[in-house]
Amino acid sequence: MARIDRRYAYLTRVSGAGGLRAAAAVGVPLAFPAAAAGAVIAMVLGVAELPIAMLVAPPGRPPISVDLFNLMHYARQGEAFAASLAMMAGASAAIFAIFALTRKSWKQYMPIH
Repeated sequence: MARIDRRYAYLTRVSGAGGLRAAAAVGVPLAFPAAAAGAVIAMVLGVAELPIAMLVAPPGRPPISVDLFNLMHYARQGEAFAASLAMMAGASAAIFAIFALTRKSWKQYMPIH
């Protein structure tokens, strides 16, 4: 947030927006791509962290990473492949949705040439 150009916030305040509205109109759309990328990276790293997932999982329902590693361990490659493909499709859809949402929100701040 410190790297956001202060002119954007100043222009919003000059046009009559309050502090919270200025932060919502300028800060959130500009910080959203970085926050979304961080969430995707955390999700990818979290799936591969099997010991921590096993420690913090509630009893009765293991996380999907544990299920995936169990499928591979018991030589059920078809189901492991399908689960991996479903996770990749879900992550790709999330990334595409984030890209589409941020691209739309960026257009309102870009100067017209």
